[in-house]
Amino acid sequence: VNTMTGGGIGSAMFAGREAGITAAEAILADGVSEKRLQEYHQRWDKVQGKRLRRYDRLAKAVEKMSDDTFNRTCAVLMTMDP
Repeated sequence: VNTMTGGGIGSAMFAGREAGITAAEAILADGVSEKRLQEYHQRWDKVQGKRLRRYDRLAKAVEKMSDDTFNRTCAVLMTMDP
């Protein structure tokens, strides 16, 4: 789940696809050993992990801001082009 937006459908779809691919490859190749299935985590982390860890760090930083700092930060961000 994206800690900034609460979203997660896209991440869940990616995770399901990668889990299915990893399981199918393991079954066809040599069985479902723990080491073989660890490939799922590596695939997920490569694509989703870094982004979600970044969102989590951002959410924690925002939680620590005072209301005034948060409001001033938002005001500056609103003046910037997307």
